[in-house]
Amino acid sequence: MRHSKTVVLMKIRTVMDTIEAVIGEMNCSFVYCERLGTKNEFITSNWKEIKKRSIPYFSLIIVQK
Repeated sequence: MRHSKTVVLMKIRTVMDTIEAVIGEMNCSFVYCERLGTKNEFITSNWKEIKKRSIPYFSLIIVQK
């Protein structure tokens, strides 16, 4: 994140705590996405909403400085 303006992270389920810490520390904006292109698609920029969800394997997050 220190050398890029935008980072796309995929398969994030196991590193959600690390992502949350980095976003908070660096004061980044983000968009979380799961099940894109399906009727169950979910997109948010609200971390509280994400924390309530069961994160699917192929979810992704786009983080910007």
